[in-house]
Amino acid sequence: MGFTWTLGVLGSGATVIQPLANVFRAPTDNDGLKLLSTLRNEWGLGSKAEQNWRSAGLHERPAEDFIGHTMSQRTLADGAVEFEHTFTVPEGLDLPRVGVMFTVAEHFTQWNWYGRGPHENYPDRKSSAIVGIHNGNLDELPYIVPQEFGLRMDCRWIELLSADSSHRLRIDAEKGTVFHASVTWHTPQQLYVARDVTELERSSVPVVCLDVVHRGLGTASCGPDVLPNYLVAPSDYRLTYTVSTFS
Repeated sequence: MGFTWTLGVLGSGATVIQPLANVFRAPTDNDGLKLLSTLRNEWGLGSKAEQNWRSAGLHERPAEDFIGHTMSQRTLADGAVEFEHTFTVPEGLDLPRVGVMFTVAEHFTQWNWYGRGPHENYPDRKSSAIVGIHNGNLDELPYIVPQEFGLRMDCRWIELLSADSSHRLRIDAEKGTVFHASVTWHTPQQLYVARDVTELERSSVPVVCLDVVHRGLGTASCGPDVLPNYLVAPSDYRLTYTVSTFS
């Protein structure tokens, strides 16, 4: 694909993020059966979302080919860095998500978050996920066929920690707002190209996704596609967050 990440510096040797706009998720089986794409129409299984995303090149083209995106950042008095993104989603697109993606240093192997949990949850599958402070190791793929996983909705903040808690990176949503977050060892592109777990590449550093809006999952592998109110609507979106590091 062509996406690359670099690590910048915040303070004395601490890492800070270099975010890229992101509109792609590895399709779920409800989005379309990637292993049976030639039989999808014959069997009537899955939605056409995966087919549309693949045809558009969503998995291999920069997000700015599809949406408008501007980013600004400023260093605050305490050394934290505030990022502000604006996104414009035009009419006629069925996007899986709108947000940013970045990597962090490899020693961040655990995380805390103030949002829905403790299990993964999505816009149309979050009623059982309780808003609170949760913690755990970074998520591992729970499915045989690699696909989107690990999202936590409605996060006020997340913290990434080293195993011995000697390093901490905290990301706070702007006051009064939330973002949706996942932290795994795989990019969406790695999940998409792998046919099963034996082919799945593992990143050497954690991959963080922060979304301002995310498409629902639906039940299209054996039922209807996502309801209209869980689609990514054409609109202007704003995502603002502050990154702080501690040793």
